[in-house]
Amino acid sequence: MLILYMRDELSIATKQLRILHFAAEYCFIRCFRHMSNLSHILADLDPPRGGVKMDITDIPLESESVDLVICSHVLEHVQEDAKAMSELRRVLRPGGTALVMCPVEYERQSTYEDPSIVTPEARREAFHQNDHVRVYGADFDDRLRAAGFQVDPNRYGLSLGERATRYGLKTKEILYVCT
Repeated sequence: MLILYMRDELSIATKQLRILHFAAEYCFIRCFRHMSNLSHILADLDPPRGGVKMDITDIPLESESVDLVICSHVLEHVQEDAKAMSELRRVLRPGGTALVMCPVEYERQSTYEDPSIVTPEARREAFHQNDHVRVYGADFDDRLRAAGFQVDPNRYGLSLGERATRYGLKTKEILYVCT
């Protein structure tokens, strides 16, 4: 869904863009390396070859220096997510877009986190995965707004019709389009 959104809505195939991509999936690395119009910064605590070791809570880039931020399934792993969100906002150029995806339990009113839960077993029990540090609730978009973003909780997958079926996409997953 993410690649279709970027292609159809953000015109990544034709615009000159500087992209900051946290925990980049191999399919994106492979796709973007063939697009000469993109400057793709691969950021991670343990980056792939050609990537940059980077802490999302302390991004070593100038303010307003990237056109597009991709942060898919990262924030639920980060202890200081408010700081990470503020850093994402800081490096985004005016007119830029941050695409954020996380597992969210929408029936949960507020995000559940407990920093005293530290063992992998306890985290799996509390947060559904041994390396997660919280379960986001319906307040996730408010947390992004608190970092300074304007947020469009976009159900783009629902607009894909037959393409969603063909590609096996989760149509109900929300893509948080942040500006």
